[in-house]
Amino acid sequence: MPFLLSYFVYIRQRYLKSATELKRLEAVSRSPLYADFSATLEGLTTLRAYRLEAAATASFQRQLNTNVQAWFSFLYVSRWLGFRLDGCCSVIVIIVALVSVGMRSIVDVGLLSFAVVYTLSLSGLLQWTVRQSAEGTLILVV
Repeated sequence: MPFLLSYFVYIRQRYLKSATELKRLEAVSRSPLYADFSATLEGLTTLRAYRLEAAATASFQRQLNTNVQAWFSFLYVSRWLGFRLDGCCSVIVIIVALVSVGMRSIVDVGLLSFAVVYTLSLSGLLQWTVRQSAEGTLILVV
């Protein structure tokens, strides 16, 4: 368990470094998007009078693409965290299952299955805890 906990803390720290900056980038790219949209709505008659609809649309799409890139980068980092945590939990469950198979003649099979099931639920609980602590930290930082 200490190795599992230390690995989860390590992965959480790596995730937080990237996710914090990506959330900031997304927030910074969102602000001009809303400002431009609001200005476009207020000056819609002027844009139509000077036939600048295409230019306004192109500007809005560039800003939207920048914002979406930051958002999808954050989603990719979140998936990276999930994949790493799932992989670690799977390895732990496989190790416990293999040890259980090796010990089936020494220890009661019911007790071994109990160990496998609780290892699986404990791994899921630790994974959930890491995700929640990382998300809570992101909310506080951003």
